[in-house]
Amino acid sequence: MDKNIKKILKTIVFRLPPYYRSFIPGYIIGKTYRKYLSEIIKVEKFTEEEKKNYQNEKLKLVLKEAQKNEYYSSIYKDKFSEIPFLEREIIQTRNLLTTDNKINLKKSYTSGSTGQPITVYRTKEENEKEMANIDYLLMRSGINIYRRVKYLNLRESIKQPFEKIGDIYFAPPSYIKDENIEQISKILSKINPDVIHTHPSVINNLVNLLKHRNINIKLSNLKVILVSSERFDDKMKENVYNYFNCNILDYYSNEENSICAYRIYPKMEYMEFPIHYSYVELIKGELISTALNSYKMPLIRYRTGDRISAENLKEVKFIEGRTNEFLIDCEGNKVPLENFSTYSYKDVYLYQFLDKSNGNIEFRVQLLPEKKLDKDVILKTLYQISKNFNYEVVEVEKIERINNKHKMVIRG
Repeated sequence: MDKNIKKILKTIVFRLPPYYRSFIPGYIIGKTYRKYLSEIIKVEKFTEEEKKNYQNEKLKLVLKEAQKNEYYSSIYKDKFSEIPFLEREIIQTRNLLTTDNKINLKKSYTSGSTGQPITVYRTKEENEKEMANIDYLLMRSGINIYRRVKYLNLRESIKQPFEKIGDIYFAPPSYIKDENIEQISKILSKINPDVIHTHPSVINNLVNLLKHRNINIKLSNLKVILVSSERFDDKMKENVYNYFNCNILDYYSNEENSICAYRIYPKMEYMEFPIHYSYVELIKGELISTALNSYKMPLIRYRTGDRISAENLKEVKFIEGRTNEFLIDCEGNKVPLENFSTYSYKDVYLYQFLDKSNGNIEFRVQLLPEKKLDKDVILKTLYQISKNFNYEVVEVEKIERINNKHKMVIRG
């Protein structure tokens, strides 16, 4: 198909309301998305007892499916709380698939804030459920997904200041600087988005720059600012809310799709862990999750590594495990570690960044047992993520932990 025709079709698709895109044959979401969205809406109206029964039934289905896997069948216990925790090392070294057919499975990579990369496999249907979950939360935040919605994405590392596909606009976080703020304010007013999707530090920085220049933007369409990947404290939330006067959807999840939580500010005082998404335990301050929508590669009693200071799951204001770490590139831009954590690094067991300043990065790697370092492959991956660094790949015997925690970035 001609490139221009593809571009026109893509533009048309992304001008459709989010829900109705699911009716397009071959699109990334379809009937599973619609079915699961209806299920979530229905479940949210259940009584507390009905919700508990619903979650227990989903948990039983996941445990039953997991018996098809050799590892899970070998460690299975009748009492759920006696099933051993799932560590990242196990995901790295054991086959957790309940099928031998990988043809229709999609790979994703993650290290989160741990620097310990793992590969997870998901079906198209599982990914559709993930998108339905996000759209449901946007609905709760004031978005009508059955009508056209303008999105502004302030997360992507694109080359141009602004790009557009249909009703979806993109801008790099690195563009939000004092010298660009006049132009940014004009473009924001012109776009007048319904949703802004970004990192907490980025939107807070934007607000501070606008306030510093005494620029007051009125975005009449803006219903919600969706933030994720970093801790967003109430002081920052209040700062952003007072400027834009819209809901803030503080969303926590992981690339493994084993857990999620959200808080709509200022409507909600605490975060909520959706019962349709995962079964969550709080053990010694750490969140332990069992994914309820993952059947081909179950994650049962998975140690997320994320911690909370609250004594129970009903009084959580933020997740302490989300990182505020970043690297500073050659141009002085902050690049979130999340940009690097969703890629696979060949034969790497653990990794760590030594930021030497001025965009000079030493990428330290601890390899898996009996593996040899392939610098060229790793460098290719790093430059694919961001070209605005000078990378040096260094193999180390062991990456030390501080207070039993792995530090992703060291400033040198």
